[in-house]
Amino acid sequence: MRVLVTGASGFLGRSVVRAASAAGHEVIALVRPTANISGYDWPDTVEVLRGDLRQKGEWRRRINVDAVVHLAAAPSGDIATQFAGTVQATENLLDALPLASLRRFVHISSFSVYDYSARPRRGILDETASLELKPEARDAYTITKMIQERLVTDTCDAAGLDCIVIRPGAVVEVMRPGLRTLKRVQADLCRQLRRCDREGDQRARRFRPDLQYRG
Repeated sequence: MRVLVTGASGFLGRSVVRAASAAGHEVIALVRPTANISGYDWPDTVEVLRGDLRQKGEWRRRINVDAVVHLAAAPSGDIATQFAGTVQATENLLDALPLASLRRFVHISSFSVYDYSARPRRGILDETASLELKPEARDAYTITKMIQERLVTDTCDAAGLDCIVIRPGAVVEVMRPGLRTLKRVQADLCRQLRRCDREGDQRARRFRPDLQYRG
């Protein structure tokens, strides 16, 4: 499949590009115009697309793809900065995508959308757990990631598009007890793309609370 990876120059994104390419997909890596990717060691088959999702630029003409892994977001800054980099950027992406022909949209949300106070003591926080009811009491990141996730799911539902939401917690490169490694998150994303190949239009399980949180 032809796969667009947004936020491709980020910590997780650059590894997702390598993993998706190794799995045999034709990858378009969307990075910001000023991103330095010289040390990423991506295969020559990866098409690097420079663009700013916050702006409706030339990148919109080059995203005729079969699937999307959307990692782009603003992890820091004030509410205006994060709204532009997370919500506005996602609105522009969804507006530009060929939703009618797209086969799958994999959205990387965040563990922060959960209501931590509602989790069972020493229990597992999974996709049935409550979401944060008062994001404004937390921080700008929680607010904008919750808006972003709802924007993606509502748009995909309206278009009849297969959508997977993954909510990672800590993402690390070395193995530590109780944590998934970066490679396991990569593998999960690649499994979702392979399932798209096998299942066609069949709807897949939507929410993946990676990592599972054990209190």
